[in-house]
Amino acid sequence: MEPDEPKGTVTLNPEQFLNIFIDCAARRLHDMRVVLRALDEPTYVSLANSQRPGAIIDLRVSETVKTDGVAERQTRDCFSGIFEDFMSFVDKLIAIQIIKTEGGIFITRPLIGEENIQQYIEQYVTEKIRLIEQNNSLTVPAKIAKFPITDDVKKIISAFNQVRIAIRHHQGIAKQDIALTFHVLKVVIGGKDIASLPAMAEAGDNISIRADVRIKNFKKGEVIALNEEDVEEMIFSLQTVVSPSLIALSLSNHGL
Repeated sequence: MEPDEPKGTVTLNPEQFLNIFIDCAARRLHDMRVVLRALDEPTYVSLANSQRPGAIIDLRVSETVKTDGVAERQTRDCFSGIFEDFMSFVDKLIAIQIIKTEGGIFITRPLIGEENIQQYIEQYVTEKIRLIEQNNSLTVPAKIAKFPITDDVKKIISAFNQVRIAIRHHQGIAKQDIALTFHVLKVVIGGKDIASLPAMAEAGDNISIRADVRIKNFKKGEVIALNEEDVEEMIFSLQTVVSPSLIALSLSNHGL
């Protein structure tokens, strides 16, 4: 409840759900970076092949640990996991819409005290979310269709999902042409985009940041190859472009 609202009023804040998604994405990004940085260390292979500290028996699945494909697998898993976290966020927004269309939260028993009311609300909303998550008829396209978003936003989500499907179900092979759209920020010095650091700024140059769009294409049958930059820009796109559109619609009278 908000302190300045009249008694009996309950506020469901979608921004809280967005923060949960961003926290999950940040943890996945951190875990991926730990692995990628470890792979850069010259001692990685020898350490990975050494016995576990404190182990009495040195149990090995194979003779040596190889680093081939580790970075690619970690990046793919991170990308897919973040999109799945995002869809969990979407489930919560759909739950808010359902509660709105039903006229609010229906009280089935007497509730005394703010703590009991809050617990009831949390349980009620959690159950609505659970029903959405377990509804197999609600595919990703079906869920997104509940929000009258622009075609550009819809294409971003659809392409991310196509990559997830390729990774999770088709050994990382694109089953159709895919065009990933990333919204990015670029540093500009003296009218020129800066692609790497260090960069030189001359006297009189202006330094600015501008929004831009980057497209990454995969042809049907092509192996999905992702990198750390793709994951970072995916999070940025979902956080700053896609999610605000969905939140605005979940708070309006549109959708569902």
